[in-house]
Amino acid sequence: IDGEKDPNNLLLVFGCVPIIVQNFTLEPFTEDLFETIARYFPIDFTPPHLPAGQQVVSKSQLVESLRNCLASDKSFAPLAIPLFLEKIDSDLDGSKIDANLSLIDCLRSGYTPEQIKPHLAELWRTYKKEIMGIGLGKPSSEAEEVTRTSIKAINAITRQLSLSSIAGLV
Repeated sequence: IDGEKDPNNLLLVFGCVPIIVQNFTLEPFTEDLFETIARYFPIDFTPPHLPAGQQVVSKSQLVESLRNCLASDKSFAPLAIPLFLEKIDSDLDGSKIDANLSLIDCLRSGYTPEQIKPHLAELWRTYKKEIMGIGLGKPSSEAEEVTRTSIKAINAITRQLSLSSIAGLV
């Protein structure tokens, strides 16, 4: 799927990845599979205008399918969390929102406290900056949504961390 651009094919591939992950052992190809699908994150797609009655793949379909891929296996966590942090730290509010929502889905799918722990300091720095408005960037129409999804991400992180005993995180 490297270099695939057709949205119909991408939708098909993104639908296959969770099935593959559930039925086959990924090692030693976990990183390869992750990098292959992560290259499409975040989705930057504008569907073409087609005549009435013709169906087209929507951006939201691609976003949800890719998000399901990233959340399909907890072994992706060490690779996905840094990817999300990178996108949250970008200047594009749309990327920040997508990264926040994708992180939330991945956490809900079972990323463990042990997988989150190595990233806690950077997660805190990044979210503190986003929520407190320390970024000093130009305010945008999506800035409020970035803050809202950042708070939801912190809640999801806290929830996942609370599932472990205190001794497990020391």
